Amino acid sequence: MPRDERHNYGCSVVVNWGITFVRLIRDLKYALRRLALTPGFILATLVTLALGIGANTAIFNVIDSVLLKPLPFPEPDRLIGVWQTASGVDIKDLNASIADCVTLSRGL
Repeated sequence: MPRDERHNYGCSVVVNWGITFVRLIRDLKYALRRLALTPGFILATLVTLALGIGANTAIFNVIDSVLLKPLPFPEPDRLIGVWQTASGVDIKDLNASIADCVTLSRGL
């Protein structure tokens, strides 16, 4: 069996990788046998992991598309926002429609 000698704080430690791998396989088999006895726990764990991974992916995609990627316009620093005020109904910031923007640009 191959032996590897490691030094840890001046002490020599001998690691037998063959025996370590056999113990790892034995522990994994034992863990799988124990988990097979509790299918409800496995189901709850898998659902929790799926929801967590899905939520993490969705949040990352939103943050990536909104904050990290540049805007798909040639000169994004020259973009403006247009709002209008409806003082009769006490609305201060009302989004303008495309028709309003066209009307304003024509000066009508």
